[in-house]
Amino acid sequence: MRILDSNIIIIGDIHFGLKRFSVNVLRDQIKVFTNQIIPYMKENNIKQIFQLGDIFDNRTTADIIWFETLKKEFFDVLKNENIELFTLKGNHDIALRESLDIALVDTISDIYDNVHVFSEREYIKIGEMNVYVIPWMTKGKRLEKAELQDQDYVLGHFEVRNFAMVPGVMDVSSELTEAFFQENERLKGVFSGHYHLRNIKGFLKYLGSLHQLNWSDYNDMKGFYHFDGFSLDYIPNESSKKFIKVKYDDTNAKDNKSIEVKGLKPHSLYLSSEEFEDLLPTLKNHEIKTFINHHTDDAYEEVLYKMKKADLKTSIVNNQELSEIIGTDYILDNEAIDQKDTKSLIIDTVKENREDLLPLLNELLVEVQTDNIEG
Repeated sequence: MRILDSNIIIIGDIHFGLKRFSVNVLRDQIKVFTNQIIPYMKENNIKQIFQLGDIFDNRTTADIIWFETLKKEFFDVLKNENIELFTLKGNHDIALRESLDIALVDTISDIYDNVHVFSEREYIKIGEMNVYVIPWMTKGKRLEKAELQDQDYVLGHFEVRNFAMVPGVMDVSSELTEAFFQENERLKGVFSGHYHLRNIKGFLKYLGSLHQLNWSDYNDMKGFYHFDGFSLDYIPNESSKKFIKVKYDDTNAKDNKSIEVKGLKPHSLYLSSEEFEDLLPTLKNHEIKTFINHHTDDAYEEVLYKMKKADLKTSIVNNQELSEIIGTDYILDNEAIDQKDTKSLIIDTVKENREDLLPLLNELLVEVQTDNIEG
């Protein structure tokens, strides 16, 4: 039986290989390790990381330049720092949909003796705690209650009913439920990867992806976790790119704070034009959408000029101009832009006309949730 240390770092999905194996995206993903995770581990004398599946994004291909960069700037660094990485196979890690046998992470494990892969279900210990590790369950595989007997925790890559897969889309068809795990009185908690939204309030905790991967992750704060066998402490990811909305509205602005920046911090920032200008160097590291919701004069143009002068790349939606073109006083709600996209319309249509197809639609949505969807 494998025995891990009593103090470890646990992280959710990573999806190395996003944006067609972009090296720039890869380096942004690695930042949180070099800037935060590794220093935190040194400070707290932690030597092991447990990753909950989908360490990679693409099942079947890899770019050579990207792969060599990943080895040199990530796996070599872990090796040199004497950090062990434990990972279980997620659905994005496996080359064959119905088999866990072939995976790029196995190649990594062959190269690095500090990388350990769970390809099958396995009982381990974290300190004194009994832990059951469950990789992705391919079609037809089931989890039996007897398997959980005498276990304190379960680590896996699960589809669980009534949890959000992406914003506004609930898993309504999966066989597994939170109640299934709760029937085991000894079990203290279940930590899962797979769904990228953080949901850590209940017995079953989706830890969320380590990074914001696309606009579906907007305003969902990401991070990593320190687990000591009893408590799970969250440390926010302050290093990686975020998806942020800048909203201009001078209708009821107090102290000339007509600019709202949402998604950079857990709470919105309300700023004056001068304060916003000071923030521009920070915003350059992130992906921005700008909304002009209401303006009584041309002051908003100065804000846009400052963004351009700072070489801040952003898409701009002028909701006031749209309202004037439409010929109504209605101001398009900028949050609705993300909530009523093509994906949502498809879901609503299927619910209304072919509810029996929802399980298939759910599966398809999970498959594409790491694509760059800006709807």
